[in-house]
Amino acid sequence: MKMVQINWMRFTTILVSRIISNAILPLDSEDRANVLNYRRFHV
Repeated sequence: MKMVQINWMRFTTILVSRIISNAILPLDSEDRANVLNYRRFHV
């Protein structure tokens, strides 16, 4: 049972790292438009 839990944690860790690398990081660049104003929502 312990091995199944370790494999599941490894799978989810790899999955999350690939999502971050392929989907989230490409969206972050200096020349992108910032459409949300942080101060407007956190006053």
